[in-house]
Amino acid sequence: MESKLKAVRRGHRGQFKKLFKKFDEIRKNSDLDKDDVKLISEAIEQKQRTIVDLNEKILDLTSEEDVAEEIQESDEYMFNLESKLHIEDSSTADNEIDNQQGIHQIVQITRYSTLSKLLRITAYLFRFIRNCSSPILQRNKAKYVSREELQDATECWILNCQRTSFKDEMLYLKLKDTKPTVLVRQLRLYLNNKDAICCGGRIHNAPVCENTKFPYLLPRSPPFTKLVVRDIHRYMKHSGVLSTVTQIRQTYWIPRIRQYVRGILRNCVICRKINSKPYTAPDPPPLPKVYI
Repeated sequence: MESKLKAVRRGHRGQFKKLFKKFDEIRKNSDLDKDDVKLISEAIEQKQRTIVDLNEKILDLTSEEDVAEEIQESDEYMFNLESKLHIEDSSTADNEIDNQQGIHQIVQITRYSTLSKLLRITAYLFRFIRNCSSPILQRNKAKYVSREELQDATECWILNCQRTSFKDEMLYLKLKDTKPTVLVRQLRLYLNNKDAICCGGRIHNAPVCENTKFPYLLPRSPPFTKLVVRDIHRYMKHSGVLSTVTQIRQTYWIPRIRQYVRGILRNCVICRKINSKPYTAPDPPPLPKVYI
């Protein structure tokens, strides 16, 4: 009960800090009107009276032992009491959490230049989390990551990119209570068994693997997509834009992929060395006198 009472008081403590801060600003700045000082003083007094009344009501309600035990077992009481007294918890407003939560908040993808290194670090991170919640005898103590762990890390990054870049498409595919977007209609998007966005098509009966039939949808903006393109470009031995695009589409679908891949390959040092033009021959000098 004391912890719940402290939580209620903590909500008003944050409002008091804001009021006192504004009151000090008004005192230091002589150009402001005196009416503002009066309004702030009245607000502070009102909050003080609210705290006093709140303490008295809580003590009256919890005077009996049966009531006190019931309050400690139920969390709904404090919610009803706060709504009845119009108490606002300012600590939740001051400690807002970013809605775009994901693996990118833990692993800084910009620190890694290759996809393989990023996936290995992510796989080791997931293994550490699983080992912390598993008994000692069941922990994974292998020296290297397995193929399944790398696949889980890849799917985690794919989901993270889709949730941060395709919010409207993800919302429609889960609820289907709004009008479908252009991408949903054109690419026949759907959610697979792992809630990842995949592209449909008309090659369901083709003798190819599932990833080729229904590739993952990847946005152009996240750094993960750039690492995927660079990794496949190196896998194809720097063979050019068309070969890189063809190999990417075996697993992923990126909107306007040719333009995107061409921009990345333009910064490839190895490709620029191979495809660069040779130095032009210098202009011939004048003929010597013996030849004239």
